[in-house]
Amino acid sequence: MKKIKVDICVAGGGMVGLTACALLVKSGFKVCLVEPRHLEETFHDKPSLTRVSAINLLSRRLFEQLSVWDKLSEPSFAPYYAMQLWDAEGQGQLSLDASTMGFDTLGHIASNDALRAALWYQLKKDINFTYLEATQVQDLEHNDQSIFVSTTSNHRIVAELLIAADGGRSFIRKHLNISTKETSYAQTALVSLIHSEKPHKNIAYQRFMRSGPLAFLPTADPHVSSIVWSQNNAIAQELLNLDKKAFIQRLEKAFENRLGTLKLDSELSQFPLLKRHSERYQAQRVALIGDAKHSVHPMAGQGANLGFMDAAVLNEVISECRRKTIDIGSQYTLRQYERRRKSDTLALLGMLDGIKWLFGTPHPLPTFARNWGFSLLNRSTLLKKEILHVAMGLYGDTPHTLRP
Repeated sequence: MKKIKVDICVAGGGMVGLTACALLVKSGFKVCLVEPRHLEETFHDKPSLTRVSAINLLSRRLFEQLSVWDKLSEPSFAPYYAMQLWDAEGQGQLSLDASTMGFDTLGHIASNDALRAALWYQLKKDINFTYLEATQVQDLEHNDQSIFVSTTSNHRIVAELLIAADGGRSFIRKHLNISTKETSYAQTALVSLIHSEKPHKNIAYQRFMRSGPLAFLPTADPHVSSIVWSQNNAIAQELLNLDKKAFIQRLEKAFENRLGTLKLDSELSQFPLLKRHSERYQAQRVALIGDAKHSVHPMAGQGANLGFMDAAVLNEVISECRRKTIDIGSQYTLRQYERRRKSDTLALLGMLDGIKWLFGTPHPLPTFARNWGFSLLNRSTLLKKEILHVAMGLYGDTPHTLRP
């Protein structure tokens, strides 16, 4: 068995896992990544735009500090300068514009593939970074000083801390018997690229329907948007069974023809939606981040940002402990991370549950409240700024280096 000794082992090379690696090596830690795939084989000359993330202001600052942001270019990402949200039942609508709110943009829509590639090629140049590909964590042991990570490739990694960024079906979380609360939203998200007759003008659109929200997210092509159409499972299956022409007719109707005639610009993909939350974010020399810790509804576009902040806060906590010569894998250290992230995570989960209930209920009182609330918000610059501060990540216990 081949032995590798590092400060920290990171399991999972998705966006959040690679972000954690980049932060840690920048802070001077020696890091080993364990990844089931050959990462470079997952990158393409033309990054996929069907799976994208809304990158908020705080996450953008994070990637700027990592010298990754300037590696992204068209067509892999695009800014959005405004948001238009409206209720399918009634006249309630909300318009948010960056220029009138004192911001340059409201955020960016970025290709997940392009962001992973930028992080990966940045990491490969760092002498503090090593990696094992096409292998998985197989077993864990620990003592008072170290955690021992055995892999399917016959490697044994000795580290002070293991970071589980291995996704919603986390092997590490299950291996450690960390309980999770999991609830199906009973919805399926349909994702695709859509070409529109009218230009999107770098506006992010979202229409809230009782059966689920429909989002149009702008890409660098002024006539192409990435859509996320979340629908109750039965309706989603009905839509998937339609031919392309019939599907587009349903989509145009659902979107109220705001961008004119539409057509599919890629294959239609789907994924089930569920809420998952780990009761603990840490165990013996292990910290959970990203989807290993939580899964949220995509309606607010905050899932990836929540994971990026997990990585940033964890890096800040363990860097401070290292400066004070405190064991970075100790319960003292990891409970600090858990305490700082739990309130923000629970707040977002609660907010998304509330929004889903508010727009999903058939009762007339919530419908009236929604429309009245939208109208009130749309008339108040002060309330709009508060909403934008939340959307941009400028709330809660944020890392000190990312604060204004």
